[in-house]
Amino acid sequence: MVVCPNQIFAETEVRRLYVALLVIFVSSAKTSLSAGPPQRVERASTGDVGSPHWHTISGCPVMVEEAVDIPALESGLIVELGVKLNEPVTADQWIAKLDSRQNELQLGIAQLRHESAVRLANDKSEIDFQQLALQELQTELTKHREISSSVGDTEIRRLTLQVGKTRLSLLQARQTVENRLVEAKTRKAEIDVIQEQLRRRISKSPINGIIANLEQKVGQWVEAGETIARVENLNTLTVDAIVPLNSIDLANIVGADVRVPIQPSSNASGQGRSGTVNGQPGTVYLKGQVTSYDHKVTGRGLVRLHCAVDNILHRNQYLLLPGMNVNLEIETPTPAESRLISAGR
Repeated sequence: MVVCPNQIFAETEVRRLYVALLVIFVSSAKTSLSAGPPQRVERASTGDVGSPHWHTISGCPVMVEEAVDIPALESGLIVELGVKLNEPVTADQWIAKLDSRQNELQLGIAQLRHESAVRLANDKSEIDFQQLALQELQTELTKHREISSSVGDTEIRRLTLQVGKTRLSLLQARQTVENRLVEAKTRKAEIDVIQEQLRRRISKSPINGIIANLEQKVGQWVEAGETIARVENLNTLTVDAIVPLNSIDLANIVGADVRVPIQPSSNASGQGRSGTVNGQPGTVYLKGQVTSYDHKVTGRGLVRLHCAVDNILHRNQYLLLPGMNVNLEIETPTPAESRLISAGR
């Protein structure tokens, strides 16, 4: 049988190719075995890590997080109101003023008494007079002692007694000035007390917010501690959500991002205090976080979450208002991220 050289060459090349493929296959198998089984993190990386998932809860009530009932600090007649119902106010803005004419008169009298006390305390003429008299008597006594032979003992005793009396008068004068200084300070304290009473005749708001209720009117008498107005802070509101316990991770839920989609009357766009994210045209997302949860589970396996949501103004009106029922979206881990968390525990 005659074999063609070309046929021999072709068979040789086929054998070489077969051997090369076999070597590559064996090497690949060894590498795979030495690397061990694939980690869960690698499988998770092929998922949608980084793409947030939002769990939506409907019918969540919106409530006021910070509210203050502003009281009258003193009893008196309301003579002026500085705000109107539903009007915005800032911290330290005055809300109401009580009649203060009597306090103002008392302040005027106290100021006059203080001025008089200060003048008396600054008057040191008596001290100067007694010092001068003491110096003259001491000089005269010294001269008499030098010529004691020609001056009787009675005169020397008289001068000695006079020097002692003058010293006592000097001490008295100094004590009088010190007492007058104390009196001046007392009068100043009386002024401070009356000025504080005047300040307490004005009720101020301690927070920024909206006048949600006015309980008093001009001309009404109020007792100390009685509420004049209620201020509610609408910049940050509380949104509660009731969710199944098995749908959240309580260990990581506090601090989780939340958002509330709002459809204003017309397209809204803007940045809230912590930023807003615009989704579909006309939708504004108010951002917030889970602040706490009730440590009590209902018989149906539900738990209540409390979320603080930052409000924003649209055309001078807040988009989120207390009493609304809204949809709350809570950011939850993606399936891939859940596997990562499980692998890290």
